[in-house]
Amino acid sequence: MKEDRQTRKSPAAEQPKSQRPKATPKKTPTGTVTAEPAGKGAGAAADARIHDHLKRTEQEMAVIAEIGRVIGSTLNIEKVYERFAAETRKLIPFDSLNVTLSDPQSDILKLAYMNGMAIEGRKPGHSIPREGSLTEELIRTRTGFIVNVTSLEALIERFPAAANNHKAGVRSVLCVPLLSGGEVIGGLNFRSKRIKAYTERDLSLAQRIGDQIA
Repeated sequence: MKEDRQTRKSPAAEQPKSQRPKATPKKTPTGTVTAEPAGKGAGAAADARIHDHLKRTEQEMAVIAEIGRVIGSTLNIEKVYERFAAETRKLIPFDSLNVTLSDPQSDILKLAYMNGMAIEGRKPGHSIPREGSLTEELIRTRTGFIVNVTSLEALIERFPAAANNHKAGVRSVLCVPLLSGGEVIGGLNFRSKRIKAYTERDLSLAQRIGDQIA
């Protein structure tokens, strides 16, 4: 009596041809073409992206920690603003960076610090009207925002007090509130001459930086 022999098929053999991983041609140093599964290259690319993301996150945390140390090194923040700006630039590019402080007893803002390109009517120590300003929006909404300056008319319609930004060549603005005791006491404002220079990731980083100096 003969025993029936069953032939076992491998999992790959059982899959329809259309579902099997396709081989990706690969040249060796000698020019010979070999093939490797397509999934292998995709997995390596994904690993590289994860590695880059973790490395970037680690660098961001280190810079923010250094900003915290710089700010905490003295009770007089005006003495460390330049070091603060240098560290901040490592994370968020800018052509102009300033810090505005709000006077709760009046409708006036004080420009506490400014770094970068000159903007007409904006110098450290100057007082500027709060109405129609970027900082007024921060006080009202208590949250950061990005403004892409498409035209002077559009900017004036939303922020009439910021019209001089367009004249200076500003095309992107990023602002985050400075909070103390649950109240908005001012704003940290980034400006760039590049169109659409800032992203939501930059906004999140800026808020973390602002939390260090408030």
